[in-house]
Amino acid sequence: MVMQTGYAILVWLCAGYSGNEHAHCLPRRIHKSGDVVIGGMFPFHTELERIDDSLLFGPLRDDCLHFNEEGYRLAEAMMFAIDEVNRNTTFVPGISLGYDIRDSCGSVAPSAETALDFISPFMEGEDTVKAVVGASRSSVSTAVSTIFGKYNIPFVSHGSTSTLLSKYLRYKSFFRTIPSDKSQSRAMVEIIERYGWEWIGTIATDDDYGRPGVQQVIDDFEGNGGCVAFSELLPTHSTPKRVTEIVDLIRTNPSVKVLVTFIQASGMRLILQEAARQNITDRIWIACETWSDNPDISKDLHTISDGSIGVVLSQGNIPHFADYLKTVTPFNENQQNTFLTELWEHTFQCKMPNARVYDIEAAPSPNCTTNMMFEETRAFKQSHYRITYNVYLAVRAIAQALHNIATCEPQSGLLQDGGCPNITLLEPWQLLRYIREVNFTGTDGVHYNFDDNEQGQGRYEINNWQITPDESIRLVPIGIFDGGASDGQKLQLDDELIKWNSGDIKAPESVCSHPCPLGTRKAILDGQPHCCFECVPCADGEIANATGVTKCITCPKGFWSTDDHTACEKKVLDYLGFLEPAGVVIIVFAFIGVTMTIITGIFYIRCFDTAIVKASNRELSFLMLFFLLLCYLGCLTYFSVPTEILCILQQINGIAYTGCIAILYVKTHRLLSIFQATLKSSMRRKQLAGIGLVVLAIVLAPPVPELNHDISKTHTYAHCAPGSLALELSTSIYTWLLCGVCLVQAFRARKLPNNFNEAKFITFSMMMYFSVWSIYYPVSFWTYGKLKALSQTVVVIVSTTGILICMFFPKIYVIVLKPQLNTKSAIQQSVTQHTHKSTREVGSTTQGSKLKDIEDNGISNTRILVKTCQT
Repeated sequence: MVMQTGYAILVWLCAGYSGNEHAHCLPRRIHKSGDVVIGGMFPFHTELERIDDSLLFGPLRDDCLHFNEEGYRLAEAMMFAIDEVNRNTTFVPGISLGYDIRDSCGSVAPSAETALDFISPFMEGEDTVKAVVGASRSSVSTAVSTIFGKYNIPFVSHGSTSTLLSKYLRYKSFFRTIPSDKSQSRAMVEIIERYGWEWIGTIATDDDYGRPGVQQVIDDFEGNGGCVAFSELLPTHSTPKRVTEIVDLIRTNPSVKVLVTFIQASGMRLILQEAARQNITDRIWIACETWSDNPDISKDLHTISDGSIGVVLSQGNIPHFADYLKTVTPFNENQQNTFLTELWEHTFQCKMPNARVYDIEAAPSPNCTTNMMFEETRAFKQSHYRITYNVYLAVRAIAQALHNIATCEPQSGLLQDGGCPNITLLEPWQLLRYIREVNFTGTDGVHYNFDDNEQGQGRYEINNWQITPDESIRLVPIGIFDGGASDGQKLQLDDELIKWNSGDIKAPESVCSHPCPLGTRKAILDGQPHCCFECVPCADGEIANATGVTKCITCPKGFWSTDDHTACEKKVLDYLGFLEPAGVVIIVFAFIGVTMTIITGIFYIRCFDTAIVKASNRELSFLMLFFLLLCYLGCLTYFSVPTEILCILQQINGIAYTGCIAILYVKTHRLLSIFQATLKSSMRRKQLAGIGLVVLAIVLAPPVPELNHDISKTHTYAHCAPGSLALELSTSIYTWLLCGVCLVQAFRARKLPNNFNEAKFITFSMMMYFSVWSIYYPVSFWTYGKLKALSQTVVVIVSTTGILICMFFPKIYVIVLKPQLNTKSAIQQSVTQHTHKSTREVGSTTQGSKLKDIEDNGISNTRILVKTCQT
């Protein structure tokens, strides 16, 4: 009821203006009768002009202006296709097709009026069109599809690409022979990714074509890691201010070199004009199909559009259509219609006999003549047959559905229980059911069905806008995009054919931040897209061997980053080498120590039976020389990379040095035992047993070689780690305690006779031990690798040499230079003098009885000492 009332009002309104010289609100039409009539809606005009906006003389009214030659060619394509079907009597046998073609003006309001006019017979219960072909613009299709869907009238569009129209529940009777913007968006994104453009801007018409189309580009592009710097919408009726705002934004973002457009040709012309005024010539425009094959919009703006990339619908082929158009003329009675008359007058600036001028802006010349040909009009241009071919396909699709109905066999139809529609009493909803299942092959050999177009499997040609020497624009085909191909094969481009506006062979860059060089990583800036970043050098021990990484790679253990942080190199293995200067010095000193020890042993062997050698306890002296020799030789085990054997051999120093300290302690204790009866003299075996403790620790927890990668950034330190820290600490404490006790005992024995006063030298050697090793232990915590090995060998050599010099060199001095002291009598005399001295210090001269006892004890001690020396 509401729809009927609205239509009645429209009829009343239009009747009030039936005398106006312009196109009326109820559009003029091209009509042909038939058993099945197919409607058509084409943009014969491109703009509307609002009449009487003041409402002083009547209701608001919009008139269609600016005749559109390409729009008329679309109507001719529909008429040609229907006539072709009618000539093929076997295709839809016994049925003739008619058409009822109206002007949509490329706008929503007149298109809605036309849609209401098409469905008005339903209100009267009369027959109407069974299907409609149209419209060119997505905004028009979204407006009228709901009207046709209400009455289940199939609406097949040749030019509406908006993804919004893919919503089946909302636009249930809508079909299209042109791919949806899902395909076009995918083609644009693949072109952008092909040339590594990561930073783009987008401009779209603020309508049902531009908004969803550009949003699909943004979603696909950002989903693959790209960034959109800005996304601007241009109103369908744009103002100069809005155009300037958009172009100002482009100018103030010089890093955005690529601009994706989902915009109508008229709006794009305004953008290019303003860009030329602001001298913006270094941008790459990605052109959508509405203007990608229309170089006329960049007339006088060639330097602005030079280098642009266009996504163009594949060129179709309508057999014999061009020949047919050559015969079209308003002077043929069978072809006469008001739109053809208007085309003639608009193109040739003439006036048809007995016809009015429809384009009031044109200044007509005298009457049109028969020598004016259709091929001279813009409507004939072969390069614009892409959308025209889709009109042809739309008629073919409807005809294919009618053919399937006409040839339907009972029980095999698509209706309930396999029923077939009666084609002479065909209902639009029945035709709708059959159109859904249409599958056919076009004249270009491509298979078509409506599901493919909705799923983004369309085909496009890619062109490059190139400026020619005569300062015009030439569209150069550079490749194709096939949405139905397998991944990786959809886009095929010939880069050698492309000419960029910079004049370079290489594509220009469009990035917010340039890729980070090797050795650095991306650090995203706060509040900025991830494409905007700064390059931060990788930290030490990390590398970046590829550009554009967000995280540096940590080098594995034992490796370190090169100076440029592009690769990991093996850390320098730090150990004491034989040929290093410090190593050579250690070897020389160790050799000197070995030599001195051997010479000392030779002296002791040759003077084996002398008093001084006997008095110093020959077996302990030779054992000590053996331990000292091991200490010197043990220093050589610190050279080269540690192994399990070398680590065990390094313990020779510990065993030998512990043995030396034990012998010194035994010597000191024995001297005190001889001269002081209060001490026991059974300490030799007990103290020498301490060596067994060290050996046992080595057996239970032997040291192991270890490579320490964590201490230094550039070096790996090789050393021997203790098998048990507790045992290692225990043996060290034992050695230190033994040295301490030995030092105390030696200090007590410092006043013994000079011939036997080893205690002084033991004191010196122990004090040297404490001095050297007290320095070493703190230093050992801060040195590693070769420095630690070097410090260990130096300490061992110094302390070993100290014992060798203090304990043996004085005796060699006596043997070589003071042979008179190397006699039994000299020793006895020294002991006697010491005894008398000690006796005098015990008591006073008045205690004569005790003096005799002390002297007797002294004589007794002397005898013991002499006996001991003899043995």
